[in-house]
Amino acid sequence: MLNRGAVFAVAVAKERTAFAKEVGVFNDYDDNKMLCRLGDDSELLEAAYRWARAAVLAGVAANDGIDVSVIAAAIDEARKALRETARIEGKAKAIAHGADEIRSLVTFQVRRMKTALDDAAAGLAASEETRVAS
Repeated sequence: MLNRGAVFAVAVAKERTAFAKEVGVFNDYDDNKMLCRLGDDSELLEAAYRWARAAVLAGVAANDGIDVSVIAAAIDEARKALRETARIEGKAKAIAHGADEIRSLVTFQVRRMKTALDDAAAGLAASEETRVAS
């Protein structure tokens, strides 16, 4: 920020693991920095840009003597919505993980059932051969 004379910075990462876990997918710092993941459709990048723009314009408006309480309240509401989004995203991940686990269990049980039926068929075939031989 210093090298560029910037009043706000946005750091964007493509991968979720690029930032520390406590950052999550979107987080603001010191009222002039934003860290975000790109997002599936760049929606988080758009949100970060809009957030930065609102923060910078609010700073300019405050210097002009304009009451920025409405802007600050809107930014705070955006912050709450993004934190809720992160919480919901965590739940979705847990559900997806559970679904993968269930698919694996179903696959295992189907394989187990087929093996048991193959064993039953083999037992029947052996029994049939014994009856034919006698």
